[in-house]
Amino acid sequence: MDAHRKTPLTFFQQAIPEPFKNDSNADIGEVFIALIYPEILIRDATGDYIIDCRQDGFYAEADDFPLLNFLEMFPTICDSLIAECTALKQRYERYLTDLQCL
Repeated sequence: MDAHRKTPLTFFQQAIPEPFKNDSNADIGEVFIALIYPEILIRDATGDYIIDCRQDGFYAEADDFPLLNFLEMFPTICDSLIAECTALKQRYERYLTDLQCL
């Protein structure tokens, strides 16, 4: 993969702070994201959003699987998270124009 290719997954890989890379939740700026399988909770200043992230053949206890690992296994979920949350969408759009904005 081209190291400079900007995708929703690379956005999350770079935006999730190091202390949260192996955690089931993460803060990206003012946005809190938690993998509570089979759902992902997104919380920002405008409210809470729930994404159904159920995947065939995959099972994890709620709050017991690293969010980033899950996104790496199922990268299309990244698109859903960005589409659901305006704050994430704005950060992703900045990421597309300037890699250093994170």
